[in-house]
Formats: sequence, C-alpha cells, structure tokens
Amino acid sequence: AKVWKPEELAARGEKAYAANCVVCHQASGQGSPAIKAPALAGNKLVTGAEQAPIDTVLNGRPNTAMQAFKGQLSDTDIAAVITFTRKSWGNKASEVQPAEVKARRK
Repeated sequence: AKVWKPEELAARGEKAYAANCVVCHQASGQGSPAIKAPALAGNKLVTGAEQAPIDTVLNGRPNTAMQAFKGQLSDTDIAAVITFTRKSWGNKASEVQPAEVKARRK
C-alpha cells in the first residue's frame, strides 16, 4: 500500500535490473540482437502506457526469451525495475507503483 517516491523506486529498480535483466537488455539498455532482446532505451513499449511494461514483466512474451517474473519478483521489485527502465538511458516516463503491478497480476 506504500506509495514510493520515484527516486526510491529507481534506486531499488537498478539493483533488480542488474540481477535479472542486464544479461539480455545490457547495462546500456541497448538490448542484444543476438538473442533478440530489444533495446529498452527509447522503446515506446517501455515509455508508453504503464500497462504494457507491467504485463510484459509479469507474464513474459510468448515465443521470445522474455520470461515471466510474476513468480520471482514482488510487486515492489517489478514496479521498481519498470520505473528504473522508464527513467534511464534518456527515457522520460512516470514511475510505476507497486499497487499498479498488483492490479495487473492475473
């Protein structure tokens, strides 16, 4: 139920990104063409409506290497990693709160 400050979420998200996402999407957010991991820098899926990145991180993407994280990460960590990607590498989008992730869980 806690509403996090954007900078708190981004700091927590940086750690979650390093532990779970950096292998495919790279520290630079440029992705990896070799494994078809898209760039997150400048990606409209990342910076658009909050539902798309929430659903992607929660449920993965069928027929891709993007796995579902709903069983591994808490609502807070998912909100944090999404907030980190929405505010990094020149991306300028609003934060995602844990309550928004909780509402999208299926």
